[in-house]
Amino acid sequence: MLTHSLIAVSAVLFCMSAVPSEVVNPKVYVIPLTGQLGTDIHPMALNQVIADVKEKKPDLVIFRLNSADIDTNDYLQNDDRSEVSMFDDDQARRMIKSLKEELREFKQVMWVQDCVGFSFIFAFGWPDMYMSRHGRLWGPTYAQIAARQQHPDQEVQRKFREAMNAITGGFLQAGGYDGFMAQCMLRPEKICSVDFVGRDGLRWRQDSKGTYILDENEKDLLRFSADTADEIGLADGLVDAEDDAGLADLMYIMGYREFTPDDAGIKIIDGYVEDWRAAFEKAKGYLTDAKTPDSTDPLKELNRQRGLYDKVLKIIQRYEAAQRRLGVTKPQLKARIGEIDEKRKQLQNSKKKGGNAPGGSGGGRGFGGGLSG
Repeated sequence: MLTHSLIAVSAVLFCMSAVPSEVVNPKVYVIPLTGQLGTDIHPMALNQVIADVKEKKPDLVIFRLNSADIDTNDYLQNDDRSEVSMFDDDQARRMIKSLKEELREFKQVMWVQDCVGFSFIFAFGWPDMYMSRHGRLWGPTYAQIAARQQHPDQEVQRKFREAMNAITGGFLQAGGYDGFMAQCMLRPEKICSVDFVGRDGLRWRQDSKGTYILDENEKDLLRFSADTADEIGLADGLVDAEDDAGLADLMYIMGYREFTPDDAGIKIIDGYVEDWRAAFEKAKGYLTDAKTPDSTDPLKELNRQRGLYDKVLKIIQRYEAAQRRLGVTKPQLKARIGEIDEKRKQLQNSKKKGGNAPGGSGGGRGFGGGLSG
């Protein structure tokens, strides 16, 4: 195992070599990757940030990752399951590719404040990675992994598992890391250790005979503490403070005593998250109201329901994040609105002919989680 002193020396050498000597007071643009993967961390906001970075032309872009599916209390079950990562590998691939390629002219650094869940693919998306001293770098939980592999056929389960290993391993390899690490973070039966190669290299082993043993228990998932990530060289350094003070600490570790921060990216992301979550709450309320009759007049009730569903449709057309949380798709809503329109037509025709109205307004039955009655 390498000593802390050797690690500290190598980190300093790395930082010295990474600092452009001509930049004295660099402009630093922070892009927060905060909250739920798939909703808060979403292309809709990141595309705005990319455009802003290109306009501002900073000297350094820092991605600040704080996305944890479970909190730090081991004894309290107070996690909100609705906030768990919504992992879409194609969407995640597009986001990482856009950030790396669209901003390739700028030096990029990943700062992991805390990471638990499928957002770990973002942590390993960049070769220059730092961690907060008390942060975690974990993959998804046992329950999340099992949910993605759930199927009555064991052969299908195996194929799901192999596909997930290959997909996540590909993300790590694209960031310059060993793809085998992803298997260790997703499959508890895997054991692993590493040997040190040269100054910065690691050779991963599928046994416990390496210089540094990481996981020798066939029932545990590989999870990194900040100290472990630092000791084996996955992290280039540890940040002691958080947020503004942490940014200053990170810049100091990288060799910059002075810098000029730009918080425009933080404001863009925060504004997007506030907007989509407010829209989601409205849509959720509209769906609840649509399932509760408000009038004994069938035509009036159908008109009211249609108006509510139309409002929900407009929201999910604007915010994919709201659609994913609601569990309602645009085709489902359009079909429901079509049913209501047909009933309205029947009712209006019936009234013109002086006949009886069709029975009931139909409620909000059987169209996805948000439309079920």
